[in-house]
Amino acid sequence: MFGFRAGRVKKALARATLGLLARRESDLARWSDPRNLQAEWDERAAMAARHVLQGQPVLDLGCGAMALERFLPPGTPYRPADIVARRADCLVIDLNRGEFPDGRFGSVTLLGVLEYLYEPEAVLRRARLAAGRLVLSYAIDLGQRPEKRRANGWVNDFKEAEIRRLLEASGWRLVGQSPIRVRRKVRHDLFVCDGEPG
Repeated sequence: MFGFRAGRVKKALARATLGLLARRESDLARWSDPRNLQAEWDERAAMAARHVLQGQPVLDLGCGAMALERFLPPGTPYRPADIVARRADCLVIDLNRGEFPDGRFGSVTLLGVLEYLYEPEAVLRRARLAAGRLVLSYAIDLGQRPEKRRANGWVNDFKEAEIRRLLEASGWRLVGQSPIRVRRKVRHDLFVCDGEPG
């Protein structure tokens, strides 16, 4: 009974994502619901915080529950940005509409955000103009059926080599990569990049 219902829910979520894909829209309804900001991603935030440039401002794109802020080194200024206002100082932006915060930062983080972007290279290029360090995570496509990825709301399906090419094409140099241990069936990796000189 529960398996049948879960299957129907996943199919409905996949259909909803296909509708968003057709319109190239962000899933505002999903991200407006705080129940979708899961604490299981605290480990990812802690890992990411170890790679930001200490003492330099951090722009957290798609900040969600803002877990990253709790793990940052002391004296590291934090600037949250998301599709909905998470608190008074949160910049409200929609990356899928080409919106990007002004300013210069030591590091930009994109934790669990790239999967939801229609034009990830454009966002990565903007991040390159804004910072010298990028820390991002991505649920790498290991041959999962597209409808399963759509049920998660993901609009793209990059393999590891494609992520590496995307980073390079955006002016980033990969300096570290490590898996994130979470309770998921796909592999989530953390990528740490520095900007190419020049």
